[in-house]
Amino acid sequence: SNVTGTWIEPGQLSDPTYFATHMVSTVRFTECVESILDRAQKNSDNKIIFIEIGPGDVLSKLLMRTFRLKYSDGTPNFATI
Repeated sequence: SNVTGTWIEPGQLSDPTYFATHMVSTVRFTECVESILDRAQKNSDNKIIFIEIGPGDVLSKLLMRTFRLKYSDGTPNFATI
């Protein structure tokens, strides 16, 4: 959830108030990426694919910045296409 920075709850998926809040709230991009990376570390394969679709690479650059800050020692590996 870009509203909370954590995983969205099932009840929020059909709640119009949640989506209204989503439209006017600050996007918590870094917290969302960290939540995804934390979950990946708990999985046995520890693999995640992020795909950015659109005319630019702004989110990919933010993702790389967040990744590098969280893993300043360089692990795990991160690559872009």
